[in-house]
Amino acid sequence: MRTDEHPDPAWLARFDEAAGHDPADTFDAADDLDRGRTALRRRRALVTASAGLAAAVVTGTVMVTSGGADTRTVAPAGDGPTTAEPTFQEPSVTLEPMPTETPSPREDDLLGDIDQQMADTQAWRDGLYALAVEELDTGGQHLDYDTNSMQGGRSGDGSRTLGIKLGWTLPGAVGEGMVQISLTDATGVRSDASDLYLQAPLTERTLANGETVRIGERSDGAYAVAYRQPDGELVWVLWEPLFGNNSVTPVHDAGPDRRDVIRFVQDERLDLPPR
Repeated sequence: MRTDEHPDPAWLARFDEAAGHDPADTFDAADDLDRGRTALRRRRALVTASAGLAAAVVTGTVMVTSGGADTRTVAPAGDGPTTAEPTFQEPSVTLEPMPTETPSPREDDLLGDIDQQMADTQAWRDGLYALAVEELDTGGQHLDYDTNSMQGGRSGDGSRTLGIKLGWTLPGAVGEGMVQISLTDATGVRSDASDLYLQAPLTERTLANGETVRIGERSDGAYAVAYRQPDGELVWVLWEPLFGNNSVTPVHDAGPDRRDVIRFVQDERLDLPPR
């Protein structure tokens, strides 16, 4: 537009009219600033509400789709297909009886031999006790066989030694002594072990009937008598004032009479049990 031209009077009138609605001297900058702040707060509130709604949508989606504590699936209402529970069937097992082992004739013979030997040994022990009571305790007041024990064994040459221990008491008195009776078919220098049990030497004595016995004693009253019978078996009897296996108090008695013991060891009924 050329500067030397004059403006259209109509346009000038419109400008004047517009300016008249808002005179410059009536404009307040503070009002305009308040209006701007209000608009800003509205926009911020809208943004915050939108963010909260989005978070709620995301959270709800995670709760539904994630493997949380409750993973059950809600089936729609109405009848629907059902899944049958698996059925366990016990396997069929046929038990066969265990085979019964039948002992061979040889095993039967061995078992029978052992049973017979045990029965023979028990009968021998009982018979030896009865013979001791008959010869050494005629009144039946001193000897007892409550222990039911037996001592002995076999040596390398096959010889055997067997014996029993009997208790000896005084009626109404405390303490207990011991009478040990042993038989052996062993021969040789150490076949007579009575001195080892007595822990004292034994010396030979010739009896009135011409037989020879060996006798020894200790200072506490213990003594032993040994005799080899005509069939070669050796019999010996040991008397101890204290039966150490059964008591801590010795009996105040001399024990069986030595003359009875010497007569006892020569009794022909004394014999080892059958092999």
